[in-house]
Amino acid sequence: MAIPILFVHIKLQDLKISTDYLTNMNNRNQLIRYLTAKIRTESENLYLFMMDVDKFKSINDNYGHTEGDNALISVADKLKEVAREFGGIIARYGGDEFAMALVGDVNIADDYEAIRERIHQHSMKDPFVQELDYNINASMGIAECVITDDVDLDSLIKLADMRMYEDKEARKGSNEIR
Repeated sequence: MAIPILFVHIKLQDLKISTDYLTNMNNRNQLIRYLTAKIRTESENLYLFMMDVDKFKSINDNYGHTEGDNALISVADKLKEVAREFGGIIARYGGDEFAMALVGDVNIADDYEAIRERIHQHSMKDPFVQELDYNINASMGIAECVITDDVDLDSLIKLADMRMYEDKEARKGSNEIR
């Protein structure tokens, strides 16, 4: 009887270690584990999306940290839907940043815009709190590679992150970030 209980306990501890407490999605450690396993076993295309909630600090500043948490949970829920639809893994990378990995044949241009639109479609409104009215937008960067044993995971993450910040800067210049 002790062995099954120990097994369940270990599984629950592993789940706690690999899950983000706020969004109840994978955390950065779980994403890295997934990517490392894929690099060892697959030989397909790998696409890594890095996403950052635009003007997140202003949500916290204007509506409070609880509402900031609600915004992150909302983005996480939308990204979970996207990951189920596209067959990827999604993780909260840290703060207001999220990452999604897709393996296989992906139409990057279409998927990129579909993901951005899914996040943007959702705005936070509360009929009981008149001041609560804002849109959620995200900047995104994508890095892609063919999975081989010599894929440098750190470089792939840095490239996706750099492209995300390039997207944010380009959208600021075009006033697309509201």
